Amino acid sequence: MIWNRKKTGISAAAVVAAAAIAAGGVAVAHAESNSPSTTPSATSTASPSSGSTTKAAKGHKDHGGLRAALTKLKDVQHAQWVTKEGTTGTYVTHDAIRGAVTAISPSSITVKAGDGVSETYALSSTTKITVAGAKGTKPSSGTSASVASGATVIITGTGTASLTADRVVVPAA
Repeated sequence: MIWNRKKTGISAAAVVAAAAIAAGGVAVAHAESNSPSTTPSATSTASPSSGSTTKAAKGHKDHGGLRAALTKLKDVQHAQWVTKEGTTGTYVTHDAIRGAVTAISPSSITVKAGDGVSETYALSSTTKITVAGAKGTKPSSGTSASVASGATVIITGTGTASLTADRVVVPAA
């Protein structure tokens, strides 16, 4: 499925990323470009079952099946997608994972997803670490010291041979 959201300023890949890593009421979006993007194949086959009632059926816009596709993505453990930078024309590989921290240091974090896949991300001075507070409170900025081994986190980043974290989110328990 190919999306073109030049007028809104958000790519479909960013929407899919937000849905893929949503957990505990926290979502992270990473919009890299306003150019057309190809989303993971999971979105191209996602549709509500004929017997289900969705918000779209109750009068809310479904935006061409997007709401149904995002609902299917709530259980995604890890994902990878590629966007094309609008200014340079280069391709960027993005990665996301949700899981338990198995190792953490000031320079890297390793996370193991529910299906057993482990990924290690480099942490840099530009990595944003967000710790969600209790329901109804604002999330706060954190550091690698804010993330405990065993904690559930959501990470988005870039890279192929080696990954660099753009954002680490520790959802509210």
